[in-house]
Formats: sequence, structure tokens, C-alpha cells
Amino acid sequence: MGNYKAKLKLVIRSEKTNFYGPGINELLLLINEKGSTKDAANTMGLSYSKALKIIKRCEKELGYGIVKTQRGGTDGGKSIVTEEGLRLMRAYKDFNDEINKNLDEQYHKYFPFLEE
Repeated sequence: MGNYKAKLKLVIRSEKTNFYGPGINELLLLINEKGSTKDAANTMGLSYSKALKIIKRCEKELGYGIVKTQRGGTDGGKSIVTEEGLRLMRAYKDFNDEINKNLDEQYHKYFPFLEE
């Protein structure tokens, strides 16, 4: 048999929509790393406007900002992930890590016949 694994995609949702998941989490990680929403979007293959739309949808659902932008001047603009955004990223990572640890254990419990 094959080498199989279980995989879950963790999303946080309101009654209306998914607003936080692996995509926006990666976007925030890249904004934090690069200091630029535009550069983060380019790295992910997203348009700048699409990245802004994703961020704004999340901020609207949460009721607070997760990215703070500063308009460009001679050095260009910059973006930073807010403290609230960093807290959200940490909680998402910790929760996702714990779920996936338990997922591996549960997978082996319920699907041992796939490993034979």
C-alpha cells in the first residue's frame, strides 16, 4: 500500500464566511518578513489589490486592524502586522500544530490497514 497521511486545512469562519486560514496566514508572515504588502503579494503570486481585499475582509470580520500601512515617500511605503495580527498568527500556528499532532495519532489509530 501507499505512504498515506491525513491532512486538514484549518480555517476560522464566521456565520457568513471563512476569513482566516493558511493563505492569509502566509500573507501576514510574508508582510512581517518583507515589510511590504506588495512584496508579500508578489511572492505569493497575488495581485496587490487581491491581497488588500483578503486583509480587509479579515479585518472587517474581526472588527480590528491586523496590518498597518504607511504611505510611500522617497523610500516607498511599508506595512507592519499589528500586535493583534501577530497574536492571531501565533494562535493559528499553535492551534494548527496541535491539531496536526493529534491528527497523526488519530490517523494511525483509525487507518492502520492503509499502512500494511
